[in-house]
Amino acid sequence: MLLCLAATEAPLLLPIGERGLYGQECVFMANDWHAALVPVYLAAKYRPHGVYTKARSILAIHNLRHQVSVLEPCRSGSTAANRGSHVCAPSRQSVALLFMAQGWLVAKAVRDAQPM
Repeated sequence: MLLCLAATEAPLLLPIGERGLYGQECVFMANDWHAALVPVYLAAKYRPHGVYTKARSILAIHNLRHQVSVLEPCRSGSTAANRGSHVCAPSRQSVALLFMAQGWLVAKAVRDAQPM
């Protein structure tokens, strides 16, 4: 999460040679769930305040089948299983899928690099 926030702050703060700051008119390329919060930050943190209004984000998902298959079923004794849930939460896998789903909803484009 911290690196996603750093990626959105860098164009606003870091100079690029003699050109100065990179600026707000840029494209963010987010790869898989690790960076999927970049489009979410753009939509929730920056755009409501008039920042990155022309910026775009692309969420690239590599091997979607693998991303979804990492979810683990609940063990029979867990509280989630007692409530009838099929996925234990909060697991690292469910958090990763949640990040990706949020990024998917707000990204300007979503691309699957390896079709199922």
